[in-house]
This record gives sequence, structure tokens and C-alpha cells, in this order.
Amino acid sequence: DDEYLKLSNLLNFKYFIVREDVDFKNRKMTNPLIIKQRFSEQEKEGKIKRVAQFGKLTIWENPNWKDFTFYPANKLQASTTTLNLNKESIIDVSLGEVLLHDSAINLSKQNINLPKISYQRINPAKYLVSVENAQSNFVLVFSELFND
Repeated sequence: DDEYLKLSNLLNFKYFIVREDVDFKNRKMTNPLIIKQRFSEQEKEGKIKRVAQFGKLTIWENPNWKDFTFYPANKLQASTTTLNLNKESIIDVSLGEVLLHDSAINLSKQNINLPKISYQRINPAKYLVSVENAQSNFVLVFSELFND
């Protein structure tokens, strides 16, 4: 099941940290050894990569991670809530998908020639965004969280 990779890209996760020293039964969570075993199997398939281990702490990298702080939307998916993510509501940002709550925005057809987006982070509240080769209107997605 690779849905966690889509979700990690959506949330802009590059690394996963697995701690084996957690009282997983008391916290009602998955046994970290099971997670480590699944990651090891997926490492053989090239889907994830172990980058470091410090005692009972293992760090894994998503080798297909790309910076999707800004990206042009290619497919819009309507959602009624963000609190209840399921397999149908997990989008693939690498394909330009975006989850929307505003039904007023409509992307009538998929853009074949998406513009190239680059940016420079000036500070946590200011970015300088460059758009190249935009041939039509498009939705620009800013996927970074900002909290006070």
C-alpha cells in the first residue's frame, strides 16, 4: 500500500523517523518493528531509502520527494472536509492534483503544458515566485502551512 507516499508528498515530507523505543501498546499505535519491516521491503523495491540509524532510531528518505511548496494545479478534486482524509481524498501532488474546498474554482480541462514554477523564500511570510511558460490561466498551489 503506497498511499502513505502520496500523503507524505502532499504534506511535503521528505523523511520518516521510526522510533523503536516507544511504548506502542500503551499509545495504541502500530508496532515500530512492523513499520521498519514494511519500510525494509519497500526499500528493496526502491520506494524508500534508509539513510541513517542511531540505536533504536531509524531515518528513512522518500527518494521520489520533490519540493512542492508551489506547483501548478492540473487536476482539482472537491472535498467537503480536511478532517476526514481517506484513500479517495489523498491526492498526488506529483501529478499536479489539488484538493479544494471552494467549488467556485473550476479547472475545466487538464493543462497539458503546465508552466514552470520556481521560488525564493524571503522569510516565513514572503516568497518571490517566478512563473515561466504560462500559456493559459492556471491555479497556483501554495502547499506550505503557516501558523503563528
